[in-house]
Amino acid sequence: MSRKLSTAITVALCLFSVTLLGTAAQADSRKAVKQELSKPVIRGGIVFKNYCKLCHGERADGIARAAKLYGVANLAIKPADEDYYFKIIRGGGTAVGKSEFMPPWEHEL
Repeated sequence: MSRKLSTAITVALCLFSVTLLGTAAQADSRKAVKQELSKPVIRGGIVFKNYCKLCHGERADGIARAAKLYGVANLAIKPADEDYYFKIIRGGGTAVGKSEFMPPWEHEL
């Protein structure tokens, strides 16, 4: 076998190996990202940004684009027990004696 052919085969095998390693690493990183996104805190942040921030604000301080539409004095999210949050998110504002404009998210989340 000529030296040029031997070198070409070696280079091709090296490139193939690097490609395989890169694909394996990419698959591992996708799995790691999926695991990270499934953590409750991360998932909660994603849900908040998609469903809550428009009315409650980026920092849950009630300063938001849609907050003025409902005529509610303060849409800031205040500290409360877990049961309260469960009820208001699942059943909407009326479930805890609050505004009817807070929709129930039971079938959404």
